[in-house]
Amino acid sequence: MVVALILGLVGLGAPWVVVELPTGAVGQAGVTEVAPASFSATLAAVAAWGATLLTRRTATRVISALHVALAVTAAVLMVRALLATDSVVESVASGASGVIGALTAAEATVTWSPGWISLWGLVLFALIASGVWGIVAPGSRRQRRSKYERADHAEELDPWESLSDGNDPTSR
Repeated sequence: MVVALILGLVGLGAPWVVVELPTGAVGQAGVTEVAPASFSATLAAVAAWGATLLTRRTATRVISALHVALAVTAAVLMVRALLATDSVVESVASGASGVIGALTAAEATVTWSPGWISLWGLVLFALIASGVWGIVAPGSRRQRRSKYERADHAEELDPWESLSDGNDPTSR
């Protein structure tokens, strides 16, 4: 998951599409412009993943299910945005020219970045996989134990723990 977060941050500002207009103006758009709903759902999935780090087993499973739902939604929204390329190109062209609706997608030269789009897909796949892992294996009890809880089967007590129990570790 940490690798996915790093890759997501690296690809955040990368251009997914570059639009060159006949006037010479150039516009570009990244994930936040091409698929803003996918980006928002991805942020919510990352927040759900962070919440699972603080919860116990049952809550982790519930939040992980929400995490998976958000990540799958982000993937569907990304595919949906990539299928509507004409509206994305026209939006970028309008921003680059400064005149809304003056140019169509056919009048512009469009270059897509499959590497950055694939990287975002990899990030979404890692989010889905981590959510599924949270449902299947939410962590052992030992991992989630509070630092103030004692081990159930401590073989040898630490002198400080003996002192906490009311026993003087210096007496023989």
